Amino acid sequence: MGTGIVSVLLISIPYQGSWLYHLSIIIFVPILFSAALSISVLRYTLYPEIWGVMIRGPTNSSFLGTIPMGFARLVNMWIYVCIPAWVSWAATVAWVGWMVDAVLSAGVTFVD
Repeated sequence: MGTGIVSVLLISIPYQGSWLYHLSIIIFVPILFSAALSISVLRYTLYPEIWGVMIRGPTNSSFLGTIPMGFARLVNMWIYVCIPAWVSWAATVAWVGWMVDAVLSAGVTFVD
């Protein structure tokens, strides 16, 4: 799940080159995040009894925090790349993404 932070680091490096910008956009594509989230949702939908076991486990429930953290990196990268390109509506999408991430973070805090 380190693709989000790698793309943020590449785009915020002080010595910018156009190749760094394009490489950060290639790495930014959230395919890995979407795949991991889809697999997790599918797992808990098909086997709902696993959810209770996972929440009560001392180590497994710690991994729930990775979902809002990974999503926050995607929102940050959206801010760096998409807002300069598509100003008005991209800022609204970033704001909504930030609010969704805040709700997810609070939810994980109270569940864990």
